[in-house]
Amino acid sequence: MLSANQSPEQYTHNPAAYSYVELIEETNIPVEDVVTMVKQGSEKGFNLLYDKFYQAIFIAIKTIVVQTSVTEDLLQETFIKIWKNIHQYNPQKGSFYTWLIKIARHTAIDYVRSKEYNNQRKNLPEEVLFTNNCPAQLAEQKYADDGLRFAVKKLDPKYSEVIDLIYFYGYTYDQAAKYLNMPPGTIKTRARKAMLLLKKYIE
Repeated sequence: MLSANQSPEQYTHNPAAYSYVELIEETNIPVEDVVTMVKQGSEKGFNLLYDKFYQAIFIAIKTIVVQTSVTEDLLQETFIKIWKNIHQYNPQKGSFYTWLIKIARHTAIDYVRSKEYNNQRKNLPEEVLFTNNCPAQLAEQKYADDGLRFAVKKLDPKYSEVIDLIYFYGYTYDQAAKYLNMPPGTIKTRARKAMLLLKKYIE
């Protein structure tokens, strides 16, 4: 068991610590039970949590940052955040999956906006930088417009988060609605309102 003052970065996730059959069987444990185990400081619970969700979190991060090596680092950082903040999870506000994916995406988006990302980006091969279907690259190209970046920052957060997801990161209305735990109609309304406000700011 991990002590109260330990965190996951202090040990290596090691499924071999338990038998393969045991882990396969126990990944069918209800998520609520796994969350309870992690809240109690169980290393085994954290391993189960990792095995249940690492693929989904990896994909969520890689969609934004693209680079595998960076994705792996941010995956570790995301699980550390989940470990440290798991007591803040409230099942009445949404599913655990939605909660942890939101942490993963915010971690990735924060990285994309960081100086470290911009410094590393200078050293990337051109074929990576100019991949048309790279969401992070598209986001960077659009954020290159300083006027638009400034305008988005001036928006109320309820509008800027919608613009971030739909315009900069290519989410559909339905995907943004699921991510923000809102009806698609609300997302569409906020997107339209945000665009009207942006037009005013830019003009």
